[in-house]
Amino acid sequence: MVLKIWVGKRESDILTYKYFDISITFWGSSNNRNHSYCTTERLKDNYGNDFTHYVLKLLLQYIEQSPKRSIEIHFYNNSFAYKLIKLEPILKNYIVNINSQRIFDIVRHKTLSRVWLQNTVEVPQFIYLSKHECQYDKLVDRFPHYNKFIIQKSISGGGNGTYLLCATNWEDIIYNLNNDDVFLVSPYYEKNISLNCHLIIDNTSITVFPVSKQLLRYEDNQVSYCGNQYLVNNSKLSVLTKEVATTIGYRLMSASYRGICGLDFIFANGKLMLIEINPRYQGSSYLVNAELKRLHLPSLFELNNMAFRQHINEELSKKISKMEISYESHTCIYREESSIAITDYPRNVRLFLDGLPQTYTYEDGVYLYRYLKKCKR
Repeated sequence: MVLKIWVGKRESDILTYKYFDISITFWGSSNNRNHSYCTTERLKDNYGNDFTHYVLKLLLQYIEQSPKRSIEIHFYNNSFAYKLIKLEPILKNYIVNINSQRIFDIVRHKTLSRVWLQNTVEVPQFIYLSKHECQYDKLVDRFPHYNKFIIQKSISGGGNGTYLLCATNWEDIIYNLNNDDVFLVSPYYEKNISLNCHLIIDNTSITVFPVSKQLLRYEDNQVSYCGNQYLVNNSKLSVLTKEVATTIGYRLMSASYRGICGLDFIFANGKLMLIEINPRYQGSSYLVNAELKRLHLPSLFELNNMAFRQHINEELSKKISKMEISYESHTCIYREESSIAITDYPRNVRLFLDGLPQTYTYEDGVYLYRYLKKCKR
């Protein structure tokens, strides 16, 4: 029997579809074979040395305790898997569903992926600049029809490292950028719609999941993710997004990428534009899994296995493409200045606390909990 271990940010990522025997997470309940790094302190997620060694120690313990048992280690984000393999190469024998680090690094690099795909799909206008080249007046000269700009680190996630720069805040943003780095800069398209969808890529086919509108938060000069609302499956925007996603999927397949990934788009000025590729599970994956379970279809975890080991049959892929997801997801963070009590949870929702009740101290801006609720169409 295979012992299946999950490593990720939140225990709730795996709670909507039972598949794993053990989970090791940054936030979690520490119950039901979950090992949570954060217990009484609610810290912002990071893959720093302390968390790395916490995970590494537990994984090696399970390997040592089960010498005759087959072990599979699955990661929310394989960038962390590569980090652990460098520290302890033996883990490579147990980590499953992982692409080569070369294609992984190309795909997750915001600039390289746009350069690679810009002749196949629409992408926003962009330039690559150092910190000292990001002066507001210089950006207006480069993009004369715009007065706001998106500045991004080439590798980041969840909105961390994504800044919305304008005439009043540009000096504060520039001050916080690293001197020895370069940044992806695009004009900010007003009245845009931010979109996301999952893909699973096997050797012969692309499975495209329902398309969601991403809910974004604009705070502290940054743009961050805070939830999803799914589009009606046969809407024009959903159909267009799936068509473009399929095209991108075949380009990824041609470069030997396999398994799950997420695509972020914006729809603005009548165009659908690729923003970035996330070669990992998504913040909305737990929501997709909830719908897959309701429909008695395989989980994302099982579908990812199929992509690496065999293929997803056409009938199953069609069922997935036709899904209508009737729930939306919302993520709550902690703000010191907020008058709302942490325990004032929303009602009539499916709540995921990820160990919050055991917590006594909170960093400002830290993740608290998330929930699913019925969509209002």
